[in-house]
Amino acid sequence: MLRLTGALVGAVCVALLISSCGGGDGPDSDKGDLSVTVSFAPDNAAVSPSELPVATNSVVIEVLDNLQVANPPRLVPDTIINRAAGAGGPVSCKIESIRPGQCIVRAKGYDGYDGQGTLIATGSAQATIRARRTTTLAFTTEALVVQITIVPAALQLEPGHSSFLTATAYDADGQVVLTTLTWDIAPGGGTHASVDASGLVTAQSVGASTVSATDATSGCQGSCAVDVVTSVDYSIAPIAMTVTVPPNSTNGTRDGLSKPNAYWDDIYLETITFTSGTFTQSQLREVLATSLTFGRAGCRADYGDMDTDSDGDPNPYVRAGVPEPPITYAEQDAAITAALSTFSISEGIAEMSHYGLNVMFDEGVADNDPARDGVPEIILVERNVAAEFQIEAIVGGTVSSPDYAPNCLQISGSEFWVSPYWIDTVGGPGQVLAAVGFDISDFGMPAGQPIYGLRFTSFSGADITGFFLSSTDPSRFCPLPGGLTPAP
Repeated sequence: MLRLTGALVGAVCVALLISSCGGGDGPDSDKGDLSVTVSFAPDNAAVSPSELPVATNSVVIEVLDNLQVANPPRLVPDTIINRAAGAGGPVSCKIESIRPGQCIVRAKGYDGYDGQGTLIATGSAQATIRARRTTTLAFTTEALVVQITIVPAALQLEPGHSSFLTATAYDADGQVVLTTLTWDIAPGGGTHASVDASGLVTAQSVGASTVSATDATSGCQGSCAVDVVTSVDYSIAPIAMTVTVPPNSTNGTRDGLSKPNAYWDDIYLETITFTSGTFTQSQLREVLATSLTFGRAGCRADYGDMDTDSDGDPNPYVRAGVPEPPITYAEQDAAITAALSTFSISEGIAEMSHYGLNVMFDEGVADNDPARDGVPEIILVERNVAAEFQIEAIVGGTVSSPDYAPNCLQISGSEFWVSPYWIDTVGGPGQVLAAVGFDISDFGMPAGQPIYGLRFTSFSGADITGFFLSSTDPSRFCPLPGGLTPAP
């Protein structure tokens, strides 16, 4: 249940009993708070519907995951802020226990109380929630719009693909204005992309377009450059991979898995080759710590069906010294960390649906070239080639409240290179291993900015068996800042 505290100026805040897709995971001490203030217009008894959004009598506040997808999951139940009858002015509420990281805060203004009646105005803004801190955000229903920003400001899509844009209208004091924005495509660009009333952009044919959001009252406009390309090449595909099998391994085939390179115990990544060159273990850095941010119910550490300690490397639960299944969140994180913190690509995380995972590496790395090239700094290995996910780069902050690079990358299983190796794990029958690489310049960081970790959001139960940082020159690896070093 969402707990609400804080000063209420002549009005009431109400928590709606709406289920949250992932909210509530983790101890409250690792969460942050959001203080929202809505400034209602003065006495609006005589306001006619034509004078919207001044006629707003209640605002529903939604705190959504920062995903460019339809209906992103709520991080906490919705909150209603009512204006005081016959009076305007600010009304504030504190929304507690939100998982740290970036989110979208959407305010929906209604002409009735308690979120009832007609939706007459909306306002959206991105916010960064920090552990054990309070983030403030102000909305208003009566100010004049002086600026509109759209996130992202530039977008690349392949024909047939879609992405949501977030437009934020500001007044002269930096408050987010509840208004009605009109989305449109600049003349001549409509053959390349389309946009609907919610800001959903759909690519149609190769070419450049400009999408705009306009406030009719002020005439202010924000824009996003949309480039429809044959292929959005965020991923860098490997061309080869070699593995080693530990001595005394129990590897074999079972469950009808009759592949020449099929394993049911540990196998270790030895080398992975891209067109730009080959990475060995000395040029890779492993996971130091992980923490699930939501979707804990279905997540577990995964390992080979016959993973015993005969090869000197027991399964991740034994290695972490925790029960299977885990009893506490800390034990769950410890088991998943143990599965991902070695070069074993038979072990990893298994889940059937949507989850979020923060990953910290044992060192950071800066890009070898500020321009995009074919040399990856991030390598992922996945089981079953069925992943759809989003990754964000952790570039600073603290373990409980990371800072992220400006851009996020959305990837599908079709972008993975399919290896010749198969594994048979407790999380599922025999499945093929696949790999993909990324250039960290795609995250939009300043030249020379190291990356220390990832926020990984799976849309479809990605079974990741390896997260690695890579560098052709190991001297480019750097220590973690103190704030990002996990407690022992």
